[in-house]
Amino acid sequence: MTCIEKGDKFLDNEIFGKKMGLLSDCYRWLSEFAHPNFCSNKSSFTLDKLTGSMAFRHDGDLQESDFQLVGYLEMSARLFPRLFDTFGERTEKALVE
Repeated sequence: MTCIEKGDKFLDNEIFGKKMGLLSDCYRWLSEFAHPNFCSNKSSFTLDKLTGSMAFRHDGDLQESDFQLVGYLEMSARLFPRLFDTFGERTEKALVE
């Protein structure tokens, strides 16, 4: 969590110029996503917190939250190759030294 907080501080100060907490937000969402069946559960029913009940969405329309799922996946998919390549380059350099 310290790395995420420091990463957010860097991005907020150096890149965005305002407090956004992008890494923390992504981490929280991806942490939830990592639990089994999260996406299928999120897409298949809605939770009514007031009544403590679930309503299945058999024929329900797409909701804004459905698109959020894809947005986070796209963001991580775009970052992964760059992070993977950078890690490989730095590891190779460290092993040579």
